[in-house]
Amino acid sequence: MLRAVAFLVASVIVMGVGILLVVVRINSGLVDSSIQSRDSGARSGDNPAIPRGVDTFSSRQAGATATAAFALVTAANQTARAALTPRAGATPQPGGVPVKVGQPIVVNGTSFTALFVADPEPPGFFSTAAGNRRVALDVTVTALSAPLTYSFSDFRLHASDGKDYTWAITNTSPKFESGSIAAGESHRGWISFQLPVGVAPETLIYQRPGQPGGVAIVDLR
Repeated sequence: MLRAVAFLVASVIVMGVGILLVVVRINSGLVDSSIQSRDSGARSGDNPAIPRGVDTFSSRQAGATATAAFALVTAANQTARAALTPRAGATPQPGGVPVKVGQPIVVNGTSFTALFVADPEPPGFFSTAAGNRRVALDVTVTALSAPLTYSFSDFRLHASDGKDYTWAITNTSPKFESGSIAAGESHRGWISFQLPVGVAPETLIYQRPGQPGGVAIVDLR
């Protein structure tokens, strides 16, 4: 947008300079403003066809110069308006290609990185259902451009059995928990899930409340 505005300002300056040059030529006598009402001085033989002291730059040429300058500014204005008009699809959309552990991924102005995976998560205060085990992920979120409200409940784990598993209370500290951060700030913590024994975690999915579907952010395979 700044580039388009700068281009528009530059085009206006070009038009102003062009018109100023025409005015200066007229005032300095280079263009005779009364040339159309005067005898052209045309003669036969060796006599000059243009009165002495009159430049070959005519009022017609002056008008053409002004017209060209106006056309340039008109085109510049159209270009600037096109550049300032938001284009369909210009806003980045969430991607569905997850990254590996340790790599950041950006979704809607928020950066996510799964730093470590504990499979199984070591036992702790909270028990695990029979036939299951805990899988814990150390996750960092960073608000890149706006304040962010975060929660462990925004995540689920897609597994090799084709099912999605929601959060379980983690036994590892610091817990991810819930809260908010300002733009430029980060939050880090552990998120746990209970998976059946023999079922492998495949993808960490992020989904804000009220939003349809989810975004695959981390490939755990």
